[in-house]
Amino acid sequence: MSPEQARGKPRADVRAFGAVLFEMRGYNLSSKPEGLEPYKMKYLVEDVRQVAEKISGKDKKFVLVAHDWGANVACAFAMYHPEMPEKHKQVAQDIRRFIDDKNFPKESVYRADAR
Repeated sequence: MSPEQARGKPRADVRAFGAVLFEMRGYNLSSKPEGLEPYKMKYLVEDVRQVAEKISGKDKKFVLVAHDWGANVACAFAMYHPEMPEKHKQVAQDIRRFIDDKNFPKESVYRADAR
């Protein structure tokens, strides 16, 4: 669901499915604003807030699950709006590109039990 669709009528009754796919701006069928400014984190976080309030209702908690670049946006959302998500889960976030520490071997990222 794009932010534009969430501002209107959702495609499906969320109560029947219990989950909503959020397509961030710039992806798939969502809007693709020109330039870099519309893709700053503050705007992406605001998109999540608007969709969450439209779907769940104002002041209602929800579970936020995010993947890939959306996981970064979800982290920022949870930092700016800690009162909103009941839980925050990241799925398949590839942190290897952020690891640049020789003391933290990249192969440990692949092990579920790595500490």
